[in-house]
Amino acid sequence: MIGSEVRLDDGQLVGIVDDIMQTSKKAAEIYVVKTQKGNVLFPFLKDLVIGFDKEQKVLVLNGKRFAEVSLYED
Repeated sequence: MIGSEVRLDDGQLVGIVDDIMQTSKKAAEIYVVKTQKGNVLFPFLKDLVIGFDKEQKVLVLNGKRFAEVSLYED
């Protein structure tokens, strides 16, 4: 997944997966995505992730849910 593009369901490019942070076993992994404005973090949630194209290395996210759960670093 590291190095994959992250896009919203409307096709908008968010950025590139730069890191995946492991949390406790019961919590979701946190994805760190490099954007033109800095890093954005989001949890890997079932209702957020629409799909992953392995050949194209593109992770597609639900745009509405992404807006709710993402956190931009300063």
